[in-house]
Amino acid sequence: MLKNTEINSLIDVLEKLHFSIDNAMQTDFPEIVFKQNRPKKLHPKHYIALEFADIYEADAVYFRYYEDNRFCVPQIYFYDNTLNERTKEEIAEIHKRVYSSCQVPIICVIDKTEVSIFDCRIPVKNINGKVSNSNCLFNSGKTSLTELEEIAKYFSAKHLNYGLFWETEASSKHFLNNQSAYEKLIEVLKTIRDGFKKEFKAKGISEDFADDLLFKCILIKYLEENGKDKGRDNARDFYRKHKVGFDSLTEILYNKRLLYLLDALEGHFNGNVFEITDEKQRSSLEKTNLSVLAKHLDGELGDGNKLSLWKLYSFKDIPIELISNFYETFIKDTKEKAKENAGTVYTPSFLVNLLVDECLPLSNKKEDKNYNVKLIDVSCGSGIFITTAFKRLVQRYRIANGINGKPLAKDDIDLVEIKKLLSTNIFGVDKNKTATKLTNFSLQLALCQIVPNLTLWTWSKGKVFSKLKNNIFNDDFFDFLVNEKKQLSSFDLVIGNPPFESIPKSENTRYKDYLTKLKLVGFEFEVDVPDKQLALMFLEASSLLLKDNAELCFIQKSTSLLYNKNNKSQQFKNHIFNKFNVHQIIDFTLLKNVLFKNAQVESAAVFYRKEKKEDYTTNHIVSKLLKSTEDGLFFEFDYYDFYEVPKDKILNDENVWRCNLLGGNRINELVDKLSINNDMQTSLEDYLTHHLKIKNDKYSEGFMRGTPKGSEDGKNFKCDYVTNKSVLTAKKFKNNGYCRLSEDYEFYYTPKEDAFFGPIITIKEQIVKSKILVKIHETDVAFDSQIVGISFSDFGINVAKKVFNILKSNERVNSLKTLATCSKFFLGASSVIIKKDIDNWVVPLKNSKIELTEVDEIVINDALDFTYPSWYLGDNAEINKTIKDKDALPQFAQTYCKQINTIYKQKGKELQLKTIFDGNAFYACEFYYTSEKINYKTIISDEEINELLKEQVGQNKVYNKILRIYKNNDTIILIKPKNLRYWLKSIALRDADDTFDDIIENGMK
Repeated sequence: MLKNTEINSLIDVLEKLHFSIDNAMQTDFPEIVFKQNRPKKLHPKHYIALEFADIYEADAVYFRYYEDNRFCVPQIYFYDNTLNERTKEEIAEIHKRVYSSCQVPIICVIDKTEVSIFDCRIPVKNINGKVSNSNCLFNSGKTSLTELEEIAKYFSAKHLNYGLFWETEASSKHFLNNQSAYEKLIEVLKTIRDGFKKEFKAKGISEDFADDLLFKCILIKYLEENGKDKGRDNARDFYRKHKVGFDSLTEILYNKRLLYLLDALEGHFNGNVFEITDEKQRSSLEKTNLSVLAKHLDGELGDGNKLSLWKLYSFKDIPIELISNFYETFIKDTKEKAKENAGTVYTPSFLVNLLVDECLPLSNKKEDKNYNVKLIDVSCGSGIFITTAFKRLVQRYRIANGINGKPLAKDDIDLVEIKKLLSTNIFGVDKNKTATKLTNFSLQLALCQIVPNLTLWTWSKGKVFSKLKNNIFNDDFFDFLVNEKKQLSSFDLVIGNPPFESIPKSENTRYKDYLTKLKLVGFEFEVDVPDKQLALMFLEASSLLLKDNAELCFIQKSTSLLYNKNNKSQQFKNHIFNKFNVHQIIDFTLLKNVLFKNAQVESAAVFYRKEKKEDYTTNHIVSKLLKSTEDGLFFEFDYYDFYEVPKDKILNDENVWRCNLLGGNRINELVDKLSINNDMQTSLEDYLTHHLKIKNDKYSEGFMRGTPKGSEDGKNFKCDYVTNKSVLTAKKFKNNGYCRLSEDYEFYYTPKEDAFFGPIITIKEQIVKSKILVKIHETDVAFDSQIVGISFSDFGINVAKKVFNILKSNERVNSLKTLATCSKFFLGASSVIIKKDIDNWVVPLKNSKIELTEVDEIVINDALDFTYPSWYLGDNAEINKTIKDKDALPQFAQTYCKQINTIYKQKGKELQLKTIFDGNAFYACEFYYTSEKINYKTIISDEEINELLKEQVGQNKVYNKILRIYKNNDTIILIKPKNLRYWLKSIALRDADDTFDDIIENGMK
């Protein structure tokens, strides 16, 4: 903790941390919103966020602003405890509730003598039955007032506004996803479930019924804890009114009265949520001792058990998104269920929130207050998409019915209107029965969160819940289209995450059955669906549900739609981009290993409107592997992550998407240049087969494992082997090209033995740390199918050496070309390629090395040395760290000036680097257009940068990490964070291109 005798108020501390306090009441973009004296004019998202902050008694809220439809996101709750009104135990209880709620990752408590910063991604401790957050102190500094400035070097308004805080070394070991409420709660619920299911199984109760009871009990527990409001205990009063016999769920479970409670709740709430109709289940429930379930739900199994974690949660504060997604754990724990739900992946809530914000933005604009939006998720799973969308429509309802932009008060929400909104606008489909039950459960739980507790428990105008049998369909998607034809062309939005499953050849009947059903509703695929991929089938066929010009947002397997380069994939992609207006793709491919829990899959969110448009541009946004995303906090996009791709480019350039992952247009232009065959260069395949006249048999992959067709035991013979019993000797490879090592080993076979005669160049089908692996061998050598060999037995060692030197001389060129054009997508320091990629390597015909420009060299070096490693290293990549090389900025500046001066150097005047400003979090480069020779200087100061930032950002703009400032027609200033990725020479090229665009667009001279 930071001892601090001079600071005596929340405002003093905030000013020390450089937050703008004086202007907080005058701006539409306040950094801090105080509980008292709030600005009169706020955005709807401010109001919604502040309602949660009030629940957790925060005195002030820090908001981060985004240029996309997220607009503002709360990130810190501040607590003014300068009068010591809250005890340590009370602060710990607040921490526990905020941790459980997942609303913000940080709380900051200001006492009279100390400032404490707590990581709300870490649970509190349970010590002797009491919660304590003593372990959650986060880098709060030392013991003097001056140390507050030390904290401000990483934890300040500037670092938070620009998203830099999350990339600092100070936060690198905090805010971890594996400590979050969701991850820990899953552990607890698994333990609870496993424990009572053993007991139930012994009593002959089925697993599905046990799961159903757990869902019901979770909802009851949620209702109980939220029913305690303003001195009332609504649940207890309800239990007494209906003569259940006891005042709490656990007492009821101990005393075998659960069936009575469920009947009472179903009679009041309805919606089939609490209903049990099966007589056998009802009978077993009356007789079964449920004390084990009560003990599990109460966490009464001792501190040594995982269930002691249960006491670290505030159940009333757990988001419904977390509760509803527990099903993903439940339905995939047996082989049968896993097969039934093949392709199903858990969609994290922060991804769902991003996509719902994009499709259903919230603001004071007329179109963003429309709550009459009919939407559907056709593979709804636990219902996370439609539950989140439902909550958004309710927010729109509240804004539309509020006064002066302020939402309708929660106490004034009309339950009848909300039920009507739910039953009229929210729809879901899933073939898994448990999933649809849980979707219904999730939506009713959302209703409980939206409507005041007193209304829920005392409602007398009919039932509380709506029966959603006409909204949530337990059906296969294709059957739903046939059975519910009235739903065709009726939706304003289709959203979700369809299954990533390729239908195998063995299930071709199933595929044909789908096609037959689609024909019944007048639909046929005009081009073949690659790999019979279900997600792609959903992508196109779901358009049947949309009104004209309505919107679809689906998560797709990005390799299937964007990156695969076979003919079927290209044809299908072009068909989709021709048939619809695919206006945006948010590409999560680089998050393959972290985005979806327990499922490594390349993905992208595809947005299209149901309209045919001859000419349009797709906004391609690349999500990088950064800490904030890896740990599920929020997505971080900056200027360099956005690429505009014209439709014509999409249809005619199969490499454009990969090139954007590596850097964009410059990469794309270089790849185009390297793909041209002329009298100066050609492909490796063409060079070997046409220029050198090497036979196909001598340019081949090596031996394969397995039994070749037509082999009989009599034709196989034992063969010597060399290193580690794995590599065959070439001269032993005879008898129709296949053999067997011994009776204990499998068969091996090879195209032709000529491929193994030396001298040989071998090329491994792999790129390791941006390098290709090429070796030369003077003698015979055998190699397996993961290696391509070129035998020069007809030419001799001198020709082999010449070709080897050409390949080594152009190694980096071909590494880059492979990364930008390869047929498979890969992540990792060591990545597999295929022979076709090697065939396409470029070979110079007149020199030993491909002629490259200085710009080409920059593009290649940055892509191989920095961008590609960041694909798999994430925050640990050099590109994402603060610049260490003191020459990096001058080299950036030299590249930038050189590009600008190719056009604007005239009459002795040219752009030159004048000053480098070295600030705490940013660098700024000032360039001056003059005829005088300038020796640049470096100024280590934060003040000049702060003034420039303040001047440009003002109080009514989103904080941009990258700023270009033009002054007096002779000065350009670039301000960017200190991470290397913003100051690469290839980025200087992009900055120069953008500067040209700025000059033309704004008519500058």
